[in-house]
Amino acid sequence: MRGLSSAIVLMLLCSPLAGCVDEEEQIVEDEEGPSNQAPIAQIQYSAYPVLTGQDLDIDGSGSSDPDGQELAFTWFIDDLELSSNPTLTHSFTYPGEYTVTLVVSDGEESGSATAQVIASDPVGPECPTGDKELGIEPGGFENFVTREGDRLYDGEYPFRFIGFNIPSLTMLDDHYPDDVELTGWHTPNTWEQKDLVTSASQMGGNVIRTYVISVGVMEDGEPDGPIRHVMQPGELTEDLFVAVDEALAAAREQCVRLIIPLVDQHPYWGGLANYARFSIPKAELSHLNWSEKQDHWNDSFWSDMDVREDFWITIKEILNRVNTVTGVKYRDDPTILAWETGNELNASEEWNEWTTDIAQRIKNEDPNHLIIDGRYGIVQAGLDDPNIDIVSDHYYKKNESDANWPVDICEDYGILHGSDGDECVEYGNEGGEDRKVFFIGEFGYANPEGMSDMMDYIIENEGIAGAMIWQLKGHYREGGFYWGDAGEIYNGEGDVWPVRSYHWPGFDTGDDYHEATIVWMMREKAFEIRGMEPPPIEPPDPPTILDWDHNPSFVWRGSAGASNYTLERSECADDCEWIVAASGFHDSEFANTAEVTDEDVDSGTYYYRMIARNSGGDSSPSNVVGPITPR
Repeated sequence: MRGLSSAIVLMLLCSPLAGCVDEEEQIVEDEEGPSNQAPIAQIQYSAYPVLTGQDLDIDGSGSSDPDGQELAFTWFIDDLELSSNPTLTHSFTYPGEYTVTLVVSDGEESGSATAQVIASDPVGPECPTGDKELGIEPGGFENFVTREGDRLYDGEYPFRFIGFNIPSLTMLDDHYPDDVELTGWHTPNTWEQKDLVTSASQMGGNVIRTYVISVGVMEDGEPDGPIRHVMQPGELTEDLFVAVDEALAAAREQCVRLIIPLVDQHPYWGGLANYARFSIPKAELSHLNWSEKQDHWNDSFWSDMDVREDFWITIKEILNRVNTVTGVKYRDDPTILAWETGNELNASEEWNEWTTDIAQRIKNEDPNHLIIDGRYGIVQAGLDDPNIDIVSDHYYKKNESDANWPVDICEDYGILHGSDGDECVEYGNEGGEDRKVFFIGEFGYANPEGMSDMMDYIIENEGIAGAMIWQLKGHYREGGFYWGDAGEIYNGEGDVWPVRSYHWPGFDTGDDYHEATIVWMMREKAFEIRGMEPPPIEPPDPPTILDWDHNPSFVWRGSAGASNYTLERSECADDCEWIVAASGFHDSEFANTAEVTDEDVDSGTYYYRMIARNSGGDSSPSNVVGPITPR
């Protein structure tokens, strides 16, 4: 039923018993008075796709009788009589094409209307075993994600998602808790990227929101700070963009889409002020203190056309970059769900023209991809802009007892419905062609009950495309997990505890912020919003022992989805019996490391290996190391 220009399908048929009357044709009355005219049946229902397992409301109350007589209603689906009410609510169990018939009668004459309804399973196409475009790797996509009104589609299938923000998919920062040795700013390697995408996919995620394209500056020929994705207008730092290439390739392989914000309001990754510094160097603002310089650069990003051109030629270069792994231009890659104009950008009305201009330029250069308004919150200018496809907001609750997200969300809905945002407006699932797609770009910091309520609210309201929690981090290539300091939670009783990034599949070191409960709940909700039952957990891949000493202690690189590990020892490398040396330990005990020691070994010479475990079973054994003689 897609592609209809109206949000309501209207089926109006002339009664076969009465015929259709020409304008010139006269109604002939016999001597006994006017003849009884047949009633006219009319069917209305939503133009959005009909999905199996979901109620479809079909309305026949618009039917009428020319003589004003009371009507009796009879509904049929194919040959099965279902209801005698003016409306019909029906759920199709199986996909297929069905004939819906309404017969209305005034007791003497009758009329009927029919409609063909195509019911589809809500689950989108499966991830293929061979790349659709390249024919070499698994994964790939048949379609770009498209928008119709306030809904997203993957071809004919509705496209919805619950997933994670994963900044470290393209860049690793040094934002760690206290007492953690910093790894410094660096790009992830391909193993770390695949570990992240695999973790997100195991949790049902079909979308990842990365962080921004970072931007730095040069002063006197030297970088003023870390090397960033962009160091000069229109010039992309190759090593850093190869990591973006690899991220796209890893996501493509597992049929995960990426949302990519283009610039940050904030300076942490080198924000919009750094674009202004390309044409307005520090020396020109020597009369200002540092805070005043930042304000000047921030304002110039929006208002100075030279700065805007520097930004645009850079974005144009990104859109036309050819991926060094897949050979596909970014603008031609359906792995990218959408470009976001920025992260938490200033929503002031005086900068509306910037968004209008940049959105139009991006859409002209890259008509394949959707555009997200990156302003912090929903503004009317974004709803009115024909080049903006999606709007979003970010929701955080730092008090554990006050995670009332649905109220915040439905107040934002009020803006979508034309109110001032101060009242809660419930969202109707009938949709609207003149609305934008809405999704939750970031949310986090709260108890599982609040998060569950929020995700249930999102799933029930089909006009919300999805939601992205902040944030997931993956394994470190040298052992353990990366950790990220995400803030604090207050429980309303004076207790405060830190919130770190989430790790899959959740560990006891995250009990303070309900890590395991939340990531497993995320998995359940992520599959539910896609119309799927969570599949069985599969055993993890084998871990890798990276280093060892003669204590004997071992450093290992873990496996996506592994909840714990077992260390085994043997007196020979091949055909001897393996016995358990240690078990039940995990690799999220400390940040950026994973180490285990065989505490009970006797003197002798031994070989060691490791097994990863989860609820789906045991991995194959790791590499074997040795011989090791304990000291």
